[in-house]
Amino acid sequence: MSTEAIWNNALWSKSYPLFEKAKAIDNQGDFAAAIKQYEAGLSIFPTNVEQQLRLGADYDRLGQTVKAANEWRQAIQLAAGAGFGEERYCEGDKLLETRSFRDAYRAYFTAEFGAGGSVGSDMSVTYTDLGVAPLIHDGLAAAGAGNFPTAMRELESAWNKDPTLQDSNFFLAGVKYQAGDLRAARAYWETVLDHSDWALPGQNAPSRISLAAATLLLWLPWRNH
Repeated sequence: MSTEAIWNNALWSKSYPLFEKAKAIDNQGDFAAAIKQYEAGLSIFPTNVEQQLRLGADYDRLGQTVKAANEWRQAIQLAAGAGFGEERYCEGDKLLETRSFRDAYRAYFTAEFGAGGSVGSDMSVTYTDLGVAPLIHDGLAAAGAGNFPTAMRELESAWNKDPTLQDSNFFLAGVKYQAGDLRAARAYWETVLDHSDWALPGQNAPSRISLAAATLLLWLPWRNH
């Protein structure tokens, strides 16, 4: 093991309890206290993009939107500098920003299920045991066809099976945005950040869907928060 890897492991071991404590406090809804723990952990291990994304979400929940944006922007830049990005979802994100909703969801459908559109295709997280994959599949297909009420119903059903799943939160946020509910869209995209599962030392690569959610949160008009 290289000296750098040994050093990263040592820093991770020292910072990990602080990050775990921060997440536990988050689950209790005490965002101000969680922020202190995230900041303490990041002072030891500053390249943990996942924790930086979560810190931004907590700042946003407390109305500190400038600090939230700074954390998300730095996290995205850090990930990009390490060669990681949100390329799997970026086409859909760009279309969503231009309000080309049907095209955005067609792009998301392809990103999630592949050109063949099979529920059995590779997904960023395996949902088949929960029965969520078919609901996400049908929700994305409905949105791509412009049937957004059906899309919302299918994606809400997926969300109800497990409110922590990143994909259902991410896609439901976009449908909420299409319906004009920006507050709900922000909340669902921030939930994506809450449940990134990347936890290896020395890495700058949270799931691509986390980076996509942060990108959209940065773009979403602050005045509508």
